[in-house]
Amino acid sequence: MNFQVGTIILLLSAVNIAVAQIEPFCRCTCNMRPLVPEVVCATESLSSLCKAVTSLPDLAETLSRTDLKYTVFAPNDDGFAKFDLDGLMDQEEDKEDLTALLLNHVIVGFQPICSEDLVCGNVMYMATKRSKTACSFTDGPPQGDDNTGEPGEEPTAIYQKGKGNKTSKDNMPKIVGPDTRAKNGVIHIIDNVILQG
Repeated sequence: MNFQVGTIILLLSAVNIAVAQIEPFCRCTCNMRPLVPEVVCATESLSSLCKAVTSLPDLAETLSRTDLKYTVFAPNDDGFAKFDLDGLMDQEEDKEDLTALLLNHVIVGFQPICSEDLVCGNVMYMATKRSKTACSFTDGPPQGDDNTGEPGEEPTAIYQKGKGNKTSKDNMPKIVGPDTRAKNGVIHIIDNVILQG
């Protein structure tokens, strides 16, 4: 009986050590998850983004690279419903505008940017343009780009915006689904498209 208990304790200890060793690699990405395009297409609220990415095979291939880490601010279907995505996808001969729009939601690097890494007022360099992390400390959208609240106060919501996103236009991209893990990146689901002008 004591031998069995000792064996079970030893096995549980080994499991705890294995989990402790894996955990640092699964902070907001995880080697056991599919690649970014597969996670996008497996997420029910991202069907419009899935359609757009799969219509651009070169982009889908790029977002499948494993030597880089991608941070994707992914507009959900409600966000794309406010934008003429179909119009861009209908441009059969020239997919540059669609590619540029999608890359405006992607940060490429060697480390993912988890939600806990986002800092109010920081400028983020997307693959094509800059965007800014804006925070709200009230029930509504942020009242200013650099709103930081009182010392020690946590934001009630975090947004990732471009120059064309304004509180007055009711198109601020709020992060509604942070830290969706992929093997080669992290996806933060937002409820509007990041616009640059």
